[in-house]
Amino acid sequence: MMDIDAPPAYTAQEAKTATFAEVATRIVESAGKPDEVKDALEAFRAFLASQENVTLSKNQLQVLKGQGVLVLEETANYLKSGGDVSEILPKVASIFQTVSDNLESKTKWENVLQELDGPKQLETMINDAFNGLETLRELLKGTHAESTMNRNELLNARQEDQKKLEELKAVIEETQPAENLATRALESMNRNLKIIGDPTVSQPHQDAKRALSVIAQLTGQSLPPSTILGKDFVTIGQQAIHQGSSYDIFLGEYFTGEKIAIKVLRHRVDEDTAKKMHERFARQAFNWSSMRHDAILPFYGVGVVPSPVVPGEFQLYLVSPYLQNRDARHYLTKYNKTLPPSRLQMSLDVARGLYYMHEIVDLPGHGIVHSALNISNVLIKDSGRAVISGFGHAKIIQNFQESFTGDNQDYRYMAPELMQDEPRITYGTDIYAWAMTTLEILTDVPPFGAKTKGPRIIQKVASGQKPNRVDHPEIEQYACKEELWALLEECWGDAPDARPSADVVVQRLGPMMQQLGRKKEGAEQRPPPPPPPGKGPALSEFGKPDPVVVQAPPEKP
Repeated sequence: MMDIDAPPAYTAQEAKTATFAEVATRIVESAGKPDEVKDALEAFRAFLASQENVTLSKNQLQVLKGQGVLVLEETANYLKSGGDVSEILPKVASIFQTVSDNLESKTKWENVLQELDGPKQLETMINDAFNGLETLRELLKGTHAESTMNRNELLNARQEDQKKLEELKAVIEETQPAENLATRALESMNRNLKIIGDPTVSQPHQDAKRALSVIAQLTGQSLPPSTILGKDFVTIGQQAIHQGSSYDIFLGEYFTGEKIAIKVLRHRVDEDTAKKMHERFARQAFNWSSMRHDAILPFYGVGVVPSPVVPGEFQLYLVSPYLQNRDARHYLTKYNKTLPPSRLQMSLDVARGLYYMHEIVDLPGHGIVHSALNISNVLIKDSGRAVISGFGHAKIIQNFQESFTGDNQDYRYMAPELMQDEPRITYGTDIYAWAMTTLEILTDVPPFGAKTKGPRIIQKVASGQKPNRVDHPEIEQYACKEELWALLEECWGDAPDARPSADVVVQRLGPMMQQLGRKKEGAEQRPPPPPPPGKGPALSEFGKPDPVVVQAPPEKP
């Protein structure tokens, strides 16, 4: 008999969209024996982390995820009722880990298409895993009509993925032969954008939008920064989900069907000014939208929308994917039992993202300084891994608003050199912000304490004051506490040039991860040439290896 306190079973749709933290919390509570389910949960997280970096067969992978969630849920319930799952749980873990390992080589779509039967291999792997999980479900619940429904859902997902893949091949075939498939996909994207922008062409705009959608979904390529993300591409929701000092964030939908976060700036201008400002921001956005790394949130671009307040005036907005876990502070408040290894992994993910931005990103002659890193700009993916967001958003807002004062809370993460009459922005500026952000991720206490606000924060930072260790007692629970605090102190040191570089931070975090019972993940060997950030396995709080989920950045010429 089912426990009356047990939560209602996941629906098929809920299972496909659930985050790792949601599933893990629920499964542990249902099973009542966390040690018995930890291996299967960790393998499931490894699968999610790998899945997040694959652009092909997304519908099939989503069905597989849903199937996995249902199996975990049913196994936990069976365990709680006194059933023996000693043979089932290792099989669940093995299925998830096998898929995760295989997906690591499938992150670059063009490589998959160029492999012999590459897409077919991906389909077969997913199908085998699905069948394995379905067999386990039947052992737990018996054979029933739901099995046929589940298989039909996978079949429909496969057909949809195959249809999109054939459409991608077709639009690429229409382009001139080029050095690689990615170049041809970009050429097709530009061609279809011209069709949408020209009302005199005979081809229906809907066909061009469909082609663009398929390219964006299956390649992960953003539209060119010069594109105005208007109503052809973005649908803005009615209610703001978050408000800042000078902007509102709305949940919306991208033309691909993806949920997006839309940061609408409150300042209003006339239409001509809005278009000129968009052109200016598009040049800045080129750097942000070109970055492709598993620890960096994609930036889709800038759009213009008529003001709902004053007719004839317009507002600019910034578009990125929506992550349901939201920012690190929100996530760690909701899941306040997140263990030290997972918290340090988040900080390592952010450091890896900075390393890519500063030293590996393939841009002419230089890397990129974020310049506005803080706890709100660290977002958490469904797998629980962290990504950096908010590139240059502060600069866009400052340039756009007539009277920009910023959010005083953000100053607690800013390096003191940014408050000088002539601010000096360097890579060291980001390292300072990383240390302050990491301090809050690890201890749940913001730099200088949550009660310190407004001008007092600015005064403390400008005068060179630093956080006190006694104000962050949670740091003492880390086995690597001495090395960790020493690293933070170096990173928020007064001299920007004396702060460690991002790659040094990544290197030094590796042994600390080992002290917490996790193998080093993301600690690259020093160049030349630098290997991709994210190399090597790491262990989570359950003690099993995370997958290598890096999307390898291009090497500098």
